[in-house]
Amino acid sequence: MIAAGLQLMVLGMTIVFTFLILLVFLMNIMSAILRRIEPAPAPAAPTGSPATGAPAGSIDAHIPAILAAVVAHRKRTGRTHSTQ
Repeated sequence: MIAAGLQLMVLGMTIVFTFLILLVFLMNIMSAILRRIEPAPAPAAPTGSPATGAPAGSIDAHIPAILAAVVAHRKRTGRTHSTQ
């Protein structure tokens, strides 16, 4: 009984492993074919900060305005600190 279970387990693992190896080879072949058909596009020149695309100086210029808006909101709502 245990021997049959072990045989079934080894057979199943072999089938899955073979399928995964075949999948890797087929993906590599497909990738090579697609690279021949269409070459990779040229990378665009980076501008500004990578996260937003805006120049770094404009972000620093907005910080005082953001802080003033937060202070005004807290005065209006009566909250003096964040509640997390």
